[in-house]
Amino acid sequence: AYTINCAISALCLAAMPWVIASKNLVLLFIVVGIAYWQYGGGLSLLPSYTADFYGAKNLGVNYGLVFLGWGFGFFMARVAGTIKDITGSLDLAFYISAGILVAMVALCRLTKKPVPRS
Repeated sequence: AYTINCAISALCLAAMPWVIASKNLVLLFIVVGIAYWQYGGGLSLLPSYTADFYGAKNLGVNYGLVFLGWGFGFFMARVAGTIKDITGSLDLAFYISAGILVAMVALCRLTKKPVPRS
């Protein structure tokens, strides 16, 4: 479910340059609405995903560290502003964001579940 959620978000991010260029306000609201819907879905899935992966023993600490990753997303807004200043467009920022999301989901899928120590 988390992978599907992130895939839909990545598609919305990648589509944003075309949506903005179309100047279709209804389409913009639909794509942004879907993206935010997925954002909320991701936040609701992460605690159970973290508990399933690491176990419930240290869920508070583990989820806190996972959630810290969401905080690092703050820096992309700064990078996007710099990209817009340099290129005059946010297109590259949307593509970079979608690419980072896809790469991180792939990394999550490739990560092996920790083996409990005996």
